[in-house]
Amino acid sequence: MRLSFLKHHLRPAIFVLSILSILILYLVWGSQKTAASLQDRGEQWGAVTAVYDGDTIRVKLDNGDSETVRLIGVDAPELGDDRAEVRFLAFMSKRFAFYSLYRERVKLVFDWERRDKYNRLLAFVFTDNRLFNEFILIEGFASVFLKFPYREDFRKRLEAAAQEARSEGRGFWQPKPYPVISAREAKRNVGKLLSVRFQCEQVQSQGKFLFLHAETGEFSVVVEKARLEEFPNLRSYRGKRVEGTGFLEDYKGKPQVFVFLPHQLSIEGSH
Repeated sequence: MRLSFLKHHLRPAIFVLSILSILILYLVWGSQKTAASLQDRGEQWGAVTAVYDGDTIRVKLDNGDSETVRLIGVDAPELGDDRAEVRFLAFMSKRFAFYSLYRERVKLVFDWERRDKYNRLLAFVFTDNRLFNEFILIEGFASVFLKFPYREDFRKRLEAAAQEARSEGRGFWQPKPYPVISAREAKRNVGKLLSVRFQCEQVQSQGKFLFLHAETGEFSVVVEKARLEEFPNLRSYRGKRVEGTGFLEDYKGKPQVFVFLPHQLSIEGSH
């Protein structure tokens, strides 16, 4: 009698538990489907962990994967080019991309072709609401790439950005010689490609870099120690009037220029 009583009362509870289990499974499946549909829609989020050059970066995606990403519609000069001037532009393009993207959270928007022949992801890269593919072109630190088809709306934006950079003489498209400013003017010109003329007050070794600091403390030239063989007499620059040419960036409130090639750095009157 007692057993039949329990069976009678347990059946509704078991039924409710079964319904709850089905609902939970449905919710889990639904959330997985939503995540998958976001990827199907062509969007993923991640953080930039490396910048290889002006059009290729490394992104750690939110799903844990680490991917090399090629920027759609952007063509940066090659770092390994035999011509010194092209290598210089390639370094400037890379510094611009590094300054803008390194450690930034980005959204990758994909097109009809997800990967190239090197298995790199092909993407439009957004930081906040800014399309970086467009930004690097409008600032003149890369060329537009039109060889292969991609979204027409973005294609028009990138073409217009490249044309504006040329017509306004920005970045690579500005007349040479590049504008020359003083160390005191550097902070007002961050983000530009130019030359900074300064009195070198100190040559300092720190970590992987060698710094040439301006007398006013308002500007520095930075050289990677791995490249010092190309700059054999840097310590002799102390006390001299020096000119450093490159992409002017800000590091913790202080403007600086990275130099990679000897022609980026000169002592006044040495030409």
